[in-house]
Parts: sequence; structure tokens; C-alpha cells
Amino acid sequence: MSAPLLHTRRVHYISGFDPRGARYYGELYRTEAQKQSRLNQASVQVAKRHKRSSSVSAWEVRADWQGHSVHTDYEFLGWDDLVREHWTPSLWKTVLGSLPLYFHHLFGGGYLRAHTLSRNAFFTTTLPLTYLLLLGGMVG
Repeated sequence: MSAPLLHTRRVHYISGFDPRGARYYGELYRTEAQKQSRLNQASVQVAKRHKRSSSVSAWEVRADWQGHSVHTDYEFLGWDDLVREHWTPSLWKTVLGSLPLYFHHLFGGGYLRAHTLSRNAFFTTTLPLTYLLLLGGMVG
């Protein structure tokens, strides 16, 4: 017999700029929940993922441990169609496409402002450009 239902919640999950989608994250949740369940000696049941609409996938989780029970309704809000529209499969297209932005920051004072605010921010923002220049020197 499962413990009385003490808590219900709904989690809306929005992935980052990542084209992997709900299938990947649903399976990742399922495998990690199994590991966590063994570690905590809990009972965790993850239902199959299903589509609620064209952009929302969902799955339910019931967990019982130490006399507590939680029901969680996970909703994966997909926007990978937008990601795929802007995802460049070619590294060189990405590099060449980013050059105008780097030059804009270089000549527009963006790097100088970053250096004024924080040395760490400056090095973080200039690292890709430095890498490109070094790569160009090795290729040429």
C-alpha cells in the first residue's frame, strides 16, 4: 500500500538552446529516477511520455519514501523547432557568421566596457575571438 498523497506539483521544463527535445529528457529523467530510487530506497514510478499538444510533452511521476508520497506532473515545453531553425550544422558557417559580431564589439567598444566591468568578463568575451585568430594563424 502506498503512503497517503501529501504533495502534488507541476513542473514546467524548458530546455536551453538544445535540439535534443522531450524524448531525450524524458528518458534521462526515467534512468536518473531509477538510480535515485535505489539510492534513497524509495519507490518511484515514471509514466510513459505523451504529447499534450504539438509543443508540449508530459510524463507523471509518483514517488513514495519514508511515509511520504509525491505526485509530479512534468511538462516539457518544446521549442526545438525554433532552435532547429537557427541551428547551424556547419562549424565554419557559425564561425563566419559570428565575425561581424566580434568586429562590432571590438570596434564599438564592447570589449573595452567588458574589461572595465570585470577582467574575467573581458577574458571570457575575448576567448572565442582569440581562438579564431590563433586557428587562422595555424591554418594560414
